[in-house]
Amino acid sequence: MRRLPLLILLGLMTALAGCFEDTIEVSGNVTLDGTALEDGKIRFEPADGKGPTAEAVIAAGRYKLELPPGKKKVKIEGWKTVGQERVTPDDPSSPMFDVKEDVVPPRYNRDSELTYDPKGSGSKDYELSTQ
Repeated sequence: MRRLPLLILLGLMTALAGCFEDTIEVSGNVTLDGTALEDGKIRFEPADGKGPTAEAVIAAGRYKLELPPGKKKVKIEGWKTVGQERVTPDDPSSPMFDVKEDVVPPRYNRDSELTYDPKGSGSKDYELSTQ
């Protein structure tokens, strides 16, 4: 019976060891029609649907994040500010918010076929096109 707590502890340690996989630092540039994507996000999902997802903000065309190893499906979203509106339209003292428009075609996000397989730390640029 004295071995039972030790066996339970050993089992928990083994299970937790798989949760702390090494990660890979990846950074890069994202352009749309040759211009830096000013406002967006990039998401790396496991290609096999198993494991954690990583996501980063794209600001001034740059992103940086830590990825677990393995092949990823990549989804990129981006917006541009097209105006401002009041939170409560009928209240002139209501705060303003930016109205944004999607600028990245669905073939790079909802219908994305982009993939990436990180091998060590490095850089991965994405040159997107609206054509």
